[in-house]
Amino acid sequence: SIYLNYAKTLWRGGQYKEAKQQNQNAFKLAKELKQKSSQALALYQLGVTERDLNHIEKAKELFEKSLTMYRDLKDKRFQTYPLYGLAVLYLNEGKLTEAEKAFSEVLNVYQEIGYKSGISAAELNLGVIAHRRGNFEKALEIYTAALNTAEEIGENLAIAYTLFSMGAVYYDRAKLTRAKQFFRSALSLMQKISAKGYYSYVLSYMSCVYAKEKKWKKAVETALLHFKIAEETSSENEMARTYLALALVLKENSKIPQKETIEKATGLSVNGLHPAEKFFQKAMELAEKSKATFLLLHCYFEYAAYLQEKGRLEQASLLYKKAHILAQQSEMEEYLNNVQILLKPDKVMRG
Repeated sequence: SIYLNYAKTLWRGGQYKEAKQQNQNAFKLAKELKQKSSQALALYQLGVTERDLNHIEKAKELFEKSLTMYRDLKDKRFQTYPLYGLAVLYLNEGKLTEAEKAFSEVLNVYQEIGYKSGISAAELNLGVIAHRRGNFEKALEIYTAALNTAEEIGENLAIAYTLFSMGAVYYDRAKLTRAKQFFRSALSLMQKISAKGYYSYVLSYMSCVYAKEKKWKKAVETALLHFKIAEETSSENEMARTYLALALVLKENSKIPQKETIEKATGLSVNGLHPAEKFFQKAMELAEKSKATFLLLHCYFEYAAYLQEKGRLEQASLLYKKAHILAQQSEMEEYLNNVQILLKPDKVMRG
């Protein structure tokens, strides 16, 4: 129990490698003591840390082992933990139907036992699914329900993450001022509760907002702060977001702020005629490596728009096609259509 609680504290602080070690210690001890319930919990928490270290297949294996053990124990409530973990992986992989099925099962159990913290979390993720399917109004409706539940029980982390998620919807609807309001509220609360592993998400979006607003200095400062946190937490997914944000700065701004700082932090040169290109390509590489479908979709259409603006229509068309294929495979075609209509009404290339 001490190992498990300590591991959870380390994980919330973004210290994933240290959390992994403590969970391994917990599993070893529980196995020696033949405590199956503690073994199952340690396996679940190991799955979470492996997921956040971007060891996706290992995380999936651990969640499945934990789920099997909990089902054998006929522990209906605790089997929702690894089931929830698997649902998150399905969501990240763009398997929205499988994710929706798993989150709905989790929600039903939590509603049955009156576990409001779990209800809020499941609702939040069902909102994410609606968002990724391009149903922005439904997403905001579900997020509002999740936020009300989280506020009712004073679950600050859930409140903060739901506020962030609502901001992401407004970002995709090109309502940047409204998005910033939600992002700032989320970040303030995340910093207050020291949820370092989470507030990097908000920073990545904030840097993109500043870039779209042409507030170059703020965009770079925020992106580099985000990059530092992503490095500390060994998150390739989040580092990809930094490269994307910096690409959005570099594509429109010839007077690059903090040029040497960017090069030192990222290892990429910002010299040459088209420095943004290297950052778009690095963002795509990391997004592909971490199997971050939603982020990869963003990389494709932002890079395609950049190439189109430069008159490189054949390359742009190929990327738009890639984006549409990925969207079709991941049940996000309507999302892609809606975002393109909102952000680039005169620049959409169909292919």
